[in-house]
Amino acid sequence: MLKSVVRFSLVLLLGLALTACQAATSYYLGAKADGMESVVLKSGNYHWQDLYVTVDYRLQQQADKLGIDGVLTFSDNPRVSYTVSRDLKLKLFQLDKDKRVVSYADIARVLNPDLEADTRFAREVPLHKDTVSLAFGYEGVLFAKDPDYPTSDMIWKLPRRGAE
Repeated sequence: MLKSVVRFSLVLLLGLALTACQAATSYYLGAKADGMESVVLKSGNYHWQDLYVTVDYRLQQQADKLGIDGVLTFSDNPRVSYTVSRDLKLKLFQLDKDKRVVSYADIARVLNPDLEADTRFAREVPLHKDTVSLAFGYEGVLFAKDPDYPTSDMIWKLPRRGAE
């Protein structure tokens, strides 16, 4: 009896874990990337800059795969007011002709809290058949410089979910 309860509990937990993984990997699918700068899917060297982050990168398209490597740095703006980053994730969104997300992946993660440090990355991701352009996004938390007034701000640039 006890063995069957334990076995049932393990199967239930495994099912819940797999469901959570599936939900996490499809969260932005279909989201609209209207206000996001995108680049046409083409091999080459590129530069992308936003208010908070800068990415210098190289794309290599290989049949059904996309290789991307580069360097993520913080732009000048956050360096004025913040000193520490906590868990910033850089995302690569694959977009279709209507700028809807058809696939995405986390391609870099800043765990080093120093805003002056470079974060190098290299990833190979499956290339969705409907991908015509790419866009970067990010999410993370920055902490203020002033020890007398410790504040933090969540930063993000992500596609809009639920957009028609």
